[in-house]
Amino acid sequence: MVSIFHPSSLFCSNNEWNDQEFQDLFMHALLKHIETINKLGIKVAWSWEFFNCFWNEVPWFKDVYYKNYLLESIYDVLYNASYFYESPPENRCQCDTSHLDYELSDQINESWFVLLHRILHNDREAFIVIGINLATDKNSISIECNCTPENFNKEYHLIKDPSQWHLKINYMDICPTKLDNWDYKFKLALFICKSQRFGSKEIKHPLNKIEFDSKFKKDFIDVNQEKEKERILIKIAKLLTLNHFEAANDTSIREEKIKEVYRIRISQAARIHYYEDSDKKIFLRYYPSSKHDSPL
Repeated sequence: MVSIFHPSSLFCSNNEWNDQEFQDLFMHALLKHIETINKLGIKVAWSWEFFNCFWNEVPWFKDVYYKNYLLESIYDVLYNASYFYESPPENRCQCDTSHLDYELSDQINESWFVLLHRILHNDREAFIVIGINLATDKNSISIECNCTPENFNKEYHLIKDPSQWHLKINYMDICPTKLDNWDYKFKLALFICKSQRFGSKEIKHPLNKIEFDSKFKKDFIDVNQEKEKERILIKIAKLLTLNHFEAANDTSIREEKIKEVYRIRISQAARIHYYEDSDKKIFLRYYPSSKHDSPL
């Protein structure tokens, strides 16, 4: 999965830039997109042609304050998160995004279309970030080309506002598959899962108040089926929106306390054990349906 910055999210006209209100909104959106992409660990798709346009033709790069600020604050983030598509094709083919037209130089537009064509040929899932200066009622666009026998065709989601990342990204793509950085990735996936499935519900147990035993982490990594991993994530996300009374009466969780340990249902036979220490929830183990709970 990669992100693609549409030219409207990186460039603007001199007249737009000279409007202080537009300038503030434009830079806030750009910086927020970059911050969110960095937190999610998503690569930013570039070609060297489009990257050079970004650093040489943006009107705000002529502004001494923003030039110094951006070089110091986002260059490393952008560059380290970058994935450069330099392989053929070298043309735009019939890649058409006329409904996302934004009046810019031919060099900018052409380099972006070539980049989009390369991503299409690489068969990558992608999100297209569009700017505040581009109005569209579409939530996705379909791109196709037939310059090879494969006849590539792909639909890409549009991100119109930085807040939409947490609503559109697949939280299972964030889930940890190894112990490295496990807590950060799992809590981020939990947050996205909660936002998408239980958005209107208040979180009663903040993410900074939950912990995971090393055995639970290993149990999760050892789960082979992605659907089961998703069930675990959904049930924990839901649990964080419930108090004990609500969790005990929720038919999908059926929380019960045995001695000092709480047990919640993941499926008909699978369970998770956790306990509470002061105001923290500490998740101990996941027991699949093929493995009985250990004595409590």
